[in-house]
Amino acid sequence: MKTEEQLKELRDIKIESYTYDLVDEMIAKFPLAEREMSKLLIYDEGQICEKHFTDTRNVLQEGQLLIFNNTKVIHARLFFKKSTGAVMKCFVLSLVLQLIIRRVFRVSGNVSGYVWLVI
Repeated sequence: MKTEEQLKELRDIKIESYTYDLVDEMIAKFPLAEREMSKLLIYDEGQICEKHFTDTRNVLQEGQLLIFNNTKVIHARLFFKKSTGAVMKCFVLSLVLQLIIRRVFRVSGNVSGYVWLVI
């Protein structure tokens, strides 16, 4: 159970604390031909190091937690140009479930395509 102080720290998190420069060359554009050679980030008692996925059996010990990150990167910023010349910028937040669309807008039958929540 978290203490009141820990909860206050969580509530006071500022997004600016997580802003950093990321060199484009450090971002994987395509999966490796040998997928098992993918990088594995290891956090152990405050220390962070890089290994390869093939090292998992040598690193992970009984009782330890392995977290799988199966998120996907999407092109979240969309730019549109109106016929008037005005530029419109949208930032995609999340995919809205089609079930919600059916209930909120009382749409029956199949809802084709995807509906995204944007700002």
